[in-house]
Amino acid sequence: MKSIREMTADAEAYRLEMKRLIETDPKARHIYIEMKAELAAAWQLRELENKT
Repeated sequence: MKSIREMTADAEAYRLEMKRLIETDPKARHIYIEMKAELAAAWQLRELENKT
């Protein structure tokens, strides 16, 4: 089993790779923007549901 430090390093490496892809690959950037918009809409819907 990996230590917390190893898992944190893995997560950071993954985050940096995803950032690099989004910055250099137009298709990856497009997918990221779409996913970000969908997530924002889902959060807004959740907030509205919690207000009722």
